[in-house]
Amino acid sequence: MRRGDIHFVAAPGYFGKVRPAVVVQSAKYLQNPPSVTVCLITGTAPGRPAFRVLLPASQGTGLTKSSEVMIDKVMSLPTDRVKNRIGAVSAEDLKRIDEALRDWQGL
Repeated sequence: MRRGDIHFVAAPGYFGKVRPAVVVQSAKYLQNPPSVTVCLITGTAPGRPAFRVLLPASQGTGLTKSSEVMIDKVMSLPTDRVKNRIGAVSAEDLKRIDEALRDWQGL
């Protein structure tokens, strides 16, 4: 598992359905971690607020339709809830995700 990878995840609570998510945890903490920090991805776009990052549907991302990384839905999940890898974001998209995370968290 690497930072920027897109996996299907089983998120708890009202996000309970299996959905794609992008790994945002630092690479130095991804060797056999008990949990993994991700941002959930949605294909239902509510108008792209500033804290959402648009990802294209492509072979590279593994997404079947244009989707948004929900920067406001960042969470750490036990690794057993992180399922199949379906793709990865580009270096440019990961940079935009990083910028949005910094803005969202006030860093």
